[in-house]
Amino acid sequence: EKGLTAVKPISDNVILYCTAHFFKRYNERRKLNLVMPCDIIRAFMNDNLKFSFQKLEETTPGNFKVFGVTDSGVLLGMYNASANIYKLNTFITSDMLQGSQIQMEEQMKARLDKYQPKKG
Repeated sequence: EKGLTAVKPISDNVILYCTAHFFKRYNERRKLNLVMPCDIIRAFMNDNLKFSFQKLEETTPGNFKVFGVTDSGVLLGMYNASANIYKLNTFITSDMLQGSQIQMEEQMKARLDKYQPKKG
């Protein structure tokens, strides 16, 4: 009834937790038109292999709002420092960004590109 969630390790000690709402927005805003929740999760996992996060503000001790960037867009959520878990609440496409978010995304994408294997 609430949809599927997913947990993915993104490094040796960092976990990514994606909510059902996150996947709903990912499907909607990428215009994937997928119906089955497992297909939406598969699309996200296949399309996004690299992640870069920036902490925005500490909401309670050890918990931060985060702005994340990946190949397909921007991830918004929370980070719990003691558990080393990113909880992704929603997804937005780059064209939805406003003001300082645009520059933040550009800087973070440059960091992602730095670690992209060279072609050729």
